[in-house]
Amino acid sequence: MPKEKIVKKQPKRKIAELIENFPILGLIRYEWRWKKNNRWRMPKMNIHVQRADPESMHLQASNCPYYGRAYIGRENGDRGTRFEYMIAVNHDDMEVSRLLWEQDDPEKMSKDIFQVISPDEVSYLVWVSAIRWYEPSSEEREKETGGDLFGKENTGMELDVIVFRRPKKASFKELIETADHQKQEREEAYKYFPKKMPEFPGIHQGLSDGCKMHAFLSGGGLRVVCLDNDGKDVAYGEHPHIEEALDHLEEDFLAGGRPYEEVYGKLYPHYLTGSTLPTSNLDARIRRGETFDCWRERDEIIFELKGYAHTETPKNVLDQIERTGSAVQWRNRGYLYQTERTRFPSGDPAFSTKVISSPLNRDGANPWMYDVVKTGRGENFWEAVKKAFSAPEIEIHQAGNMTELLDVIAAGTDPYVLGPEAVRIEYQDYIIRGMHYFGNENPDTVCNLDYLVDMDQLRPLVEKLLRDKTSFITETGTHDMVCTLVWMIQ
Repeated sequence: MPKEKIVKKQPKRKIAELIENFPILGLIRYEWRWKKNNRWRMPKMNIHVQRADPESMHLQASNCPYYGRAYIGRENGDRGTRFEYMIAVNHDDMEVSRLLWEQDDPEKMSKDIFQVISPDEVSYLVWVSAIRWYEPSSEEREKETGGDLFGKENTGMELDVIVFRRPKKASFKELIETADHQKQEREEAYKYFPKKMPEFPGIHQGLSDGCKMHAFLSGGGLRVVCLDNDGKDVAYGEHPHIEEALDHLEEDFLAGGRPYEEVYGKLYPHYLTGSTLPTSNLDARIRRGETFDCWRERDEIIFELKGYAHTETPKNVLDQIERTGSAVQWRNRGYLYQTERTRFPSGDPAFSTKVISSPLNRDGANPWMYDVVKTGRGENFWEAVKKAFSAPEIEIHQAGNMTELLDVIAAGTDPYVLGPEAVRIEYQDYIIRGMHYFGNENPDTVCNLDYLVDMDQLRPLVEKLLRDKTSFITETGTHDMVCTLVWMIQ
């Protein structure tokens, strides 16, 4: 269980001054008095006074009830319960509302106290965090009670109290509006590019020197970015958000590349975990496990964002089911799917899709999720990033042998994938690209299914491509699901 910081008992004179200024504090302290050896004792108390800010409007209780399966621990082995709540106090220093949290109440926030009291009637707010300490339960008691975590003896009471005074230049009502706006900005930040886009002269110099940048998500959720040159580490940055990780990388490159222990733990903290709330669209991509690589080619910065795409049932299939009520089979990327009507447990209508058959060497998650890359080119890092985000998704494969290579080419791709490049295959030292073809030349091989079944016809075309770099054209599918690709090595 987590260790709780022991509340320091403030000097009596200081507490008396604060109670005189905020009389409600005396009532709170009295409310939480506790009894030991038939004597009433006042709790240890720590009081902090500050102006209310937007963050104070979105506080949430972190309660550990007596009959729960969690507790607060401290160094001497005692176990504690915790109860947190918010009080609204009027201009006469009287409590006018109290906001409590139930066990399952994840949506409630401290600002909700104003749902039952007008903000204009409130002079200040008081946040109370009360910890009641007990001796730990014995093994015998846990067995007797069916798992009681606490002993019978109450060993102490501690209060951590924050008084939130009215903001200097705003009312509580205006503060709530500001807090909600900032919260919405944070929650929707994943939709937009970073607000600040530094020029990164160091990173650009590293790319000009032949370095390659790589970014990824660590096991703990940290955003990690590094520069290397032919496998040699040149600079490094990590942070709970990618923007700051890039700042660290820039700083490290300009400093000549420092040992990790001279940076993290000294100049910056040892970050243990990344943030679950992305600060931009780029941060969101890394947060969900995608990676990016960046390098320079001649006068351009190349930025490749690698991630995953999901198979979606085509709209014309759903429309056909709506019209007929019957299940429909359809093909995509060499897989045969079947979609039919179904219902959720609630009774609401829905569609269900399953895989009927898979092409060779394509089991597991591949029918539903597959690797894609989005590539951008620009004069600088941020221009290349923006171009990559607006670029079409290109499916990428690694083929380990000729059989796998033939299988990938035979499967083609979703005809609705935007181009010009639709498929990319890494095979030995080759990069093979499948480009959407809209020319007048006849295809070299045609199949009215979404998968080329005649490998004897496909193999010589692929062998000639590898040997002479001679491109060829494939056409699969029928009606509005026709996919025509020209295959080439670039």
